Amino acid sequence: MQITTLTVAVLAAASGAQAGCFSHGVLGRLGVGLYGSSAIENVCTYLAGGLAPYSFRSTCIMDKFGIKWDWRVSNDGDKYKKIEVSQCTADMEPVASGCPKGGDKDADGVNYKGDPNASTCISR
Repeated sequence: MQITTLTVAVLAAASGAQAGCFSHGVLGRLGVGLYGSSAIENVCTYLAGGLAPYSFRSTCIMDKFGIKWDWRVSNDGDKYKKIEVSQCTADMEPVASGCPKGGDKDADGVNYKGDPNASTCISR
């Protein structure tokens, strides 16, 4: 029983199934203020597309509580990556809803990060 439990935990961690939660920072209220998954899907629509090796794309949104959420997707590898909206949404949702202070998740050489902050988004 213990070996099976340990094996499942190791396989889940290796597959990137869990988000790495930040231990410090602003509380993001587990993403409750993000107006549901449509906000994350909108973020991912903006972040989707091709990413050159060692590059990133980022944006921010304000939630209904006035918390700024910084979102970033980065290609940490040496090969071009195509970021799909559906995959981005699936990897960003656990970061928002499972991490009180935000976090990040690695999947197939891509890092997905959601970070709540006590400031405002600046228009570019």
